[in-house]
Amino acid sequence: MSWPSVIQLEFAVNKTGAALCQQKLNSGEIAEFRHAITYNFYYQMYYDDLPLWAFIGKFEEGNWTDDGKGPKYFLFTHVEFDALYNGKVIEIHAFSDPSHAIDVTEDVDVKVDFTYSVSWKRTSTPYKNRMDRYSAASLLPILQKTHWFSFVNSIVIVILLMGLLTVLFMRHLKNDIRKWSIGDEDEEKEVGWKYIHGDVFRCPRNLPLFSAILGSGTQLLSMVLILFVLAFLGVFHPYSRGTLSSSILISYILTTVVAGYSSASFCSQYAETGWERSALLAGILFSGPFLLTAFFLNILAAYFNVTTALPLGTILLIFLIYTLVAIPLLVLGGVVGHRYKSDLQSFPVTKKCPREIPSLSWSVLRGSSTAIFMFSYCTYFYLKSNMSGILQAAFFFGYSACMCYAFFLMLGTVSFQASLLFVRRIYHAVKSE
Repeated sequence: MSWPSVIQLEFAVNKTGAALCQQKLNSGEIAEFRHAITYNFYYQMYYDDLPLWAFIGKFEEGNWTDDGKGPKYFLFTHVEFDALYNGKVIEIHAFSDPSHAIDVTEDVDVKVDFTYSVSWKRTSTPYKNRMDRYSAASLLPILQKTHWFSFVNSIVIVILLMGLLTVLFMRHLKNDIRKWSIGDEDEEKEVGWKYIHGDVFRCPRNLPLFSAILGSGTQLLSMVLILFVLAFLGVFHPYSRGTLSSSILISYILTTVVAGYSSASFCSQYAETGWERSALLAGILFSGPFLLTAFFLNILAAYFNVTTALPLGTILLIFLIYTLVAIPLLVLGGVVGHRYKSDLQSFPVTKKCPREIPSLSWSVLRGSSTAIFMFSYCTYFYLKSNMSGILQAAFFFGYSACMCYAFFLMLGTVSFQASLLFVRRIYHAVKSE
């Protein structure tokens, strides 16, 4: 979490030993600082959207202390800021001064005076290149390599499993299709998947909701694709705050036309009416729960005086943009999807008398169940982490639930579209009566 700082850094104004605050630390707070020093905790601040870090303190082993006893813990009470400017802030660093530290080894109350100094220097680096050092630097290069190896390893395993299942399944399908194509009219024709070719493409129950799920999932997939393209083009910097959030908001608003088109087009394959409801549901199926969650978290952040809380003006601006841009695009996509639905999405003719087939109301969960596992792992991660308090818990579980819900819609859409493509292919390859 981020809280507003009381440090005042005026542009190009040097300071030496400026008083920050005076704080009396009790034994419990001393123990918390000692725990943070043991695990090399550091704090992070932002100045003019530039990140800077500094350590909280240091500890010395027994053989390094003056009395030979240890370890000893020291809390830094002074921080030095070195800033470079060229008309604007180009670079800034924070350094904890080891010469200004107090001993926090014992659990005793202590009064601490925190101070800071600021040094400004000119530089020839242009403003447009001030983020280069953050793009080129890597805090955890070894972990990044490990993550890439795990990612590639998982992809290879998934591809191998998919290939194995495809080979086994296609071998069975080719045998069935060959027997049916050569005119084998025995009893085998009246059993299995071939027997329901006139009912398999029948209109599903809750068509508007199902169409909205497909439309919203397609929209989120389009948004993720746009974000990947922007990341590949180098639009995002590691510490450029707000760029990713703004890109997500803009891409989501622009892709509402995809949600309207996908939901209305699918719904219109089965019925001439009801596509309006499908498009409307597609527009609020994800944004509705997400906005409610974000609104609650914003109120909570404002209550705790956290900098992540959006001001009222920003909220009204986002609402205005969504109303004036997203809703018209959603309606436009719905109209286009209804009038110019793709022939590739047309379904074969079904029988007039529906056959009694066991319903699978949970079929969408087959592809979306991964999101349930993701949220379960988020819960496990929170329980194993050092996070505590209602603020951290609310933000963690709130945004984790929204992220998993987005994956629920996307993976459900992918699984259905892949299954539909496969089923169409096998029924198109056989002879119909």
